[in-house]
Amino acid sequence: MNFASILELFDEERRCLVDPGWVRETSGSVVRHVSRYSTESLIAFSAHRPEDLSRAISGEIEYFRSLGHDFEWKTYAHDRPKELVERLRESGFSVGPPEVVVVAGVSDVLAQLSDCRFEVSRLTDPDRLDEFLVVSSQIWGAETGSRMAEAMRDSPDSIGVYVAYCDGVPVGCSRSNFHAESVFSGLWGGGVLPAYRRRGVYRSMVGKRARDAEAHGATFLRVDALPTSRPILEKLGFQRLSETRPCVWCSAKDRGSSEEE
Repeated sequence: MNFASILELFDEERRCLVDPGWVRETSGSVVRHVSRYSTESLIAFSAHRPEDLSRAISGEIEYFRSLGHDFEWKTYAHDRPKELVERLRESGFSVGPPEVVVVAGVSDVLAQLSDCRFEVSRLTDPDRLDEFLVVSSQIWGAETGSRMAEAMRDSPDSIGVYVAYCDGVPVGCSRSNFHAESVFSGLWGGGVLPAYRRRGVYRSMVGKRARDAEAHGATFLRVDALPTSRPILEKLGFQRLSETRPCVWCSAKDRGSSEEE
C-alpha cells in the first residue's frame, strides 16, 4: 500500500466528510462535528501555526461551552503543530492513552478470514440492543445505547452494530461505520468477554465487518487499535498509518469544579 497517498485520503476525509448524526461546521482551519443526538461533540480536523494555537483552543472551548457541549479534540501524530496535544493538556483537556491507527485493504483481510468459526450477527432493530449492551457493559462499562439506537433509526446504512455468539451465548460486541463517499470503513469498540478470548471470536467479528464494508463499497478498513487488539490486526495485515490521542474537554460542572458560585 502507498501509505503517503492513503494518509492524504484520510486527512481529506477528515476535512470534508461527516457521518449522519453530526452537523459539520468550520471555523478557520478547525472542522467541528456537532452532535445531533447528545451534548458530546468532536473536532475532527485542525491545523494551526504555533503562535495561533492558544487563541484557537480558547475559542473552541468558549464555542462548545456556549452550546453546553463537552467535546473531544481528535488529534493525530502527524497533525500540526506538533505540540498540539501538550498545549491541549495545559489548557485543561483530559488526554487519553495513545492508540495506533492501523489500516488494511478490505480484500486483503477477507482473503485471510474465510475460516471464521463464530456466529456474528448485525443488529438491525434499534429496540433490540439488549444483548449488545449486556456484553458491552461487561467489557467497557455501562452505556445506554441511545445514540446507537438513534443512528440505527435515522441512517441504518451508516452504522453496523454486531454481537458475536458462542453456542448461542453473546460473548463479543463491535461496531462499524460506513459512508457512501468514503474509501474507509471504521471498526470500533470490538471486545470479547474474558472467558472467551483467544478462541477467534475477535477475528470472526473483523471478518463479518469486512464483508459488510465490502458490500458498502469501502476499499480500506481502519482501526484505532489498543494494545490488546493490535497484534491480532497485524496478523491480518493491518499496518500503522498514524497515532491518535483523544483529548477531551468537559464542562466545569461535569468535572466537579467549584469555579461557579
